[in-house]
Amino acid sequence: MKTATSLDGKIATFTGNSKWISSEASRRFAHSLRNDLDGILVGINTIIKDDPSLNVRDILNPSQPNRIIVDSKLRIPLDSKLLKKDIGSKTYIYTSKSYDREVYKKLCKVENLEIVVTNSDKQVDLREMLKDLGSKNISSILLEGGGNLNFSMLSEGLVNYGYFFLAPKIIGGRDALTSVEGQGFKNLEDSISLKNIKIDRFDEDLCIRGEICLPE
Repeated sequence: MKTATSLDGKIATFTGNSKWISSEASRRFAHSLRNDLDGILVGINTIIKDDPSLNVRDILNPSQPNRIIVDSKLRIPLDSKLLKKDIGSKTYIYTSKSYDREVYKKLCKVENLEIVVTNSDKQVDLREMLKDLGSKNISSILLEGGGNLNFSMLSEGLVNYGYFFLAPKIIGGRDALTSVEGQGFKNLEDSISLKNIKIDRFDEDLCIRGEICLPE
């Protein structure tokens, strides 16, 4: 997984402005990560708020990763960049049994798009999703989710390595989004930690990276 936050853990201001928290050097490195992996994984809220292309830029002859979206109800806007812009790779949308049938019919007409309905009534079954991706030979995935998807993936033990970029900014705001949200852990002994930590510098940013460890 990869996150980019301010010193106080924010990924955007309380108004939702997030461009750019990290430095240009950090973003270049992030694109090199994308270039080396099979897919990029985000949640539907990231698509709605940021309308990202989820591609590799500023690299010569890039290898464009597959784009993977967790969207339990098929709320994805039909004019999203990743639906309109063909980058040569495939887009996968994982949804639940409660998906919007009308949106589904329209999405079926989009080229290089596959919709996968997981065996879940409300939320996307993340383990089932990863198993299905593995069957498609998509095994190395960069999680670039928002706080809720990040927490779900982490708490279920589905993340094995993390890149945490820290920019020398303080944003503040109790309503400003953070990189890991969800329900959170009740006790400190239940929290997730890093081991074999390395620290790199990209311009003024720091990148703390390491193996993700669940509590024993």
